[in-house]
Order: sequence, then structure tokens, then C-alpha cells
Amino acid sequence: MSQPSTASDSRLLGTVQACILFVGGIVGASFAVGAWEALAAPIGVAAGTTAFQLAQTAFQFAGFVAPALLFVAAAGDRSLLPADAPDRRELALAIGGLVLLYVLQYGLLAALGALGIAPVQNRAIDPESHQPVYFLWMVLFSVLVVGPAEELLFRGAIQGLLKRAWGAWPAIVGASALFGLLHYSVGSGSVMGALAYVLIAFLLGSVLGVLYERTGNLVVPTLAHGGFNAVAFAIQYLAVTG
Repeated sequence: MSQPSTASDSRLLGTVQACILFVGGIVGASFAVGAWEALAAPIGVAAGTTAFQLAQTAFQFAGFVAPALLFVAAAGDRSLLPADAPDRRELALAIGGLVLLYVLQYGLLAALGALGIAPVQNRAIDPESHQPVYFLWMVLFSVLVVGPAEELLFRGAIQGLLKRAWGAWPAIVGASALFGLLHYSVGSGSVMGALAYVLIAFLLGSVLGVLYERTGNLVVPTLAHGGFNAVAFAIQYLAVTG
């Protein structure tokens, strides 16, 4: 009779740990952004400038990933974050995943548009509140900061913990659901528009989750994710400067 109880306890523990890391990431990001805002003025960086926004992004994602890194360090469980130089097959999967992300996104946007639903616009690509050079810098930040931070938390720590507790496919769905939920408040607009953005983020996150499950190498979904964001910022830069 002890084995089912042990399995149940293990599932509960893994689920709770994953949820704590999700909440911890949000809290960590908020704390880091607040710390940067308090630091910026005394060192002469004016709010709203490109330098301010880029530093804010760096602080935000450092705070976002910090709980996951601290958890792995405290547990001594480096296996949650497997990362190696990708081989040719993995590079091909990363590139294919990037293409699939865009095909899926545009397909979803077309389907939602046919239903009269417009997802909210992510504030990060709002041309009204950013200078063109910001978008150019974010091409680099996407690959070096944003993609790695989000993949370490969602595919590495959260999906890894959920996989131990429930298996591969429930872990992919669970981590992707949290990834989608994170994007609920990325823009301003209607509730339906925000939920549409959540749906898109969930499905794109599922692709990244499958990439990670297929390869066991965090670098693969990180390249696809960072590349996806980088292309979006590059397109926005060309749009506002063309």
C-alpha cells in the first residue's frame, strides 16, 4: 500500500515545485524591474530611453530565471538543465522548429481573424513606446537573454519537474499552459484578445516543449525561441525604418 502513496506524493511534490518556480519567476522579475527602476535615476539613466528599456529587459529576465537557477543549485540537480553544443540534427530541428513556429503563428492569426478575434499586441514590439534602435538591439537580446531565460525556466525546470511527476506529454502540456498564462498581460486590449494571445503562446510553447523532449538538449528550443523573437524584432525594425 505504500507504493501508490509514494507515487502520489511524488506527483504532488513535482507539481508544487513547478508552480512555485512559475510564481517565483514572476515575483523575481517584478523585484528585479523595481530594483532597476530605483537604480536608474541615481546613475543618470532616464526612464523611457533605449538604454533604460534594454537594461530593464536584462534585469527582468535575470530575475525571472533566478529562482530556477537557485533551485537547481540548492538541489544539486544539474540534470534539470541539460545543455550541450547542438549537433547537425539538433541544429536542423531548431531551424525547422523556428519555421514551424511562424507557420503555426500565422495560421492561428488567420483562423482567429476569420472569427473576428484580434490578439493583443505585445508591448515589447509597440513602435509608439520604443525607438527603432531598440528593436535592433532586441534581436540580439532575444537570442542571448530572453530565449535562454524563458527556456531555462519553462522547458528546463518546469517541464523537467512535471515530466518526473507525470510523464512527457502531461509535462509538455502543463509547462506550455503556464507559458501561455504568463503572456496574458503582455498587452492592452480586450479579455478575448488577451486569451487569444494566451492560446497562441500555449501552442507555440508546445512546439518548443516537443523540441526539448525530442532532443533532451535545452539549446535546441532556446535557439528556436530566441530566433523566433529575433525575427519578430527584425521585422518590426524594418517596418519602422522603412
